[in-house]
Amino acid sequence: MAIITTNTKDCTIGFTEAEEVVPITTSTVFEVENVEQAVRTLSARGVTFTGEIRTIPDFVKLAAFKDPDGHCFELSQTLVAS
Repeated sequence: MAIITTNTKDCTIGFTEAEEVVPITTSTVFEVENVEQAVRTLSARGVTFTGEIRTIPDFVKLAAFKDPDGHCFELSQTLVAS
């Protein structure tokens, strides 16, 4: 995992190595304070998530979903202070 800090306040870019090559492996990520609450709120508004919340211990929680056009998005909750 590599994290690049930009000159824009609170804007960072992260890169990870994929375990396998699949056609779509990129997504726009939105940082949230509480991923479980955000998933509940968005689900109640009709958003369908593509799986369970994934946790990378001591690092991040992630929840993925797609918009009606099939674009990938992800919610992210940081578990450690940067």
